[in-house]
Amino acid sequence: MKRWPFFIWSLLLPALFLTSCDSTPVEQRELYGLWKANYSDAEDTIEIKSDGTYLHKYIQKGLPDLINSGTWDLDPFDSSGYQRVSFKDFVSCSLIDKKSDPGYFLPVIERDWGNIILDFDPDDKFGFHYSKIK
Repeated sequence: MKRWPFFIWSLLLPALFLTSCDSTPVEQRELYGLWKANYSDAEDTIEIKSDGTYLHKYIQKGLPDLINSGTWDLDPFDSSGYQRVSFKDFVSCSLIDKKSDPGYFLPVIERDWGNIILDFDPDDKFGFHYSKIK
């Protein structure tokens, strides 16, 4: 009788894991809208537009506002099994006032419990990502 709960959990846990992580490719239209980073020190947003452009805003108290724009593309799955969105001419700003030169920003697209997130780095322990808010 004591084995019954163990048996149930051994069936449920893998099922829950498989439903929380979905590797279904994202379509471009799913990315259109406003995305916000999940840290509280600054307001960091990216508006992804249907015309292939984006608008990035980084606002942190005590620093000049950073606003830049460029083009974006949806990349196919790479050899590591990640699908990415590439932002060209992206200027980032670290949380310690270090502005980067324009370059590429290639966050990983992940499905998380039915929502899509743009993960800065899936191997990073901090878990910084953008979530869609509109």
